[in-house]
Amino acid sequence: MVNIEDLTDEELDHLYKFYRQLASLAEKESDLTKTCSIDAVEENQQRKSQYHKKEK
Repeated sequence: MVNIEDLTDEELDHLYKFYRQLASLAEKESDLTKTCSIDAVEENQQRKSQYHKKEK
């Protein structure tokens, strides 16, 4: 559940794009019942964070 009441238009747009991308990836996934562990999500987030630091 996401509380969107206090988000700005820019934040809503970002959230919309994120979930559109997530939906697109889910459509390509062969096993739609597959789930990720919290550890896998955190690991992925760390990789993304390091990638964005390198871009700066």
